[in-house]
Amino acid sequence: MLSSNDVARCERWFDENGLPYFVEQRHEAIQRALGGRVVALWSGIIAAVGAAAFVCGQLAGLDTFTALLVGVQVALLVAVVRGIVVFDVGAIAGWAAQHAWESRRLVRRAPLRLRGMVTRTLNREVRPRSPNAQME
Repeated sequence: MLSSNDVARCERWFDENGLPYFVEQRHEAIQRALGGRVVALWSGIIAAVGAAAFVCGQLAGLDTFTALLVGVQVALLVAVVRGIVVFDVGAIAGWAAQHAWESRRLVRRAPLRLRGMVTRTLNREVRPRSPNAQME
């Protein structure tokens, strides 16, 4: 049986390795954030912010189409920020950036390795067969 200390260590490891969804509290928080009432509330907030941006654009002297574009862009920005917060994209992106930085040498050498593999494959297939080889 795992103690609460063991569970806390496991959850910390999941957080540090970009896997926040395996932490029970985070998973529950995401499920709550995706509930029907919460989604409806945030949809209303996003629509209100977009409408406010549209009105501000109109008051600033923008034509209707440009003000509408501003309103839609602001609403999309709010929706994206909300998604980043709900799904804890920061933890995942931090882990991905750390591992990309650590494996930069491997990535730098990847084109050379690929070229070597292609060259070896082509040399094997193009190499002339011996006259004793059976025909297929």
